Amino acid sequence: VDFGLGSSAATQQDIAGRALMTDEFVAVMPAGHALARRAELDWRTLKDIPLIGPPAGNAVREQLDQALAREGLGLTRQYEVALPLTILGMVEGGLGIAVMTSAMSRLAHALGLVTRRVTSPVVKREISLLFHADRSLSPAAQNFRDMLLRWREGMEG
Repeated sequence: VDFGLGSSAATQQDIAGRALMTDEFVAVMPAGHALARRAELDWRTLKDIPLIGPPAGNAVREQLDQALAREGLGLTRQYEVALPLTILGMVEGGLGIAVMTSAMSRLAHALGLVTRRVTSPVVKREISLLFHADRSLSPAAQNFRDMLLRWREGMEG
């Protein structure tokens, strides 16, 4: 594998990354959920609600948990599921609400779910181009990397 796209795990010394974009964490719930009536939520509202989310060791979960721990907050996950689509299916099935990145919002909305921004603080994650720190990229991978970096520059400008 030449590279991947994802959240960088800072503990992996052999993986390097170049930031491409950021997104933020949102609450995902059925449209009829009591919290769906609010325009936005705060983390203190969610701290005592059993959630559906990724298991410990997941890079996205670790970023969220670390950011909340710095604020003295934590979340309780009633169900831990590895795949984001399964998380959304469980929310759609009425098993609870989830905290996911805004990258999943379009799919959540297609399933009839609603998302709400979560503040105090707004927690963002960085999406990076990840690659082996001690290997050079193949010419095709270099071209694709360069295209992604040009795309990112176009998004910023």
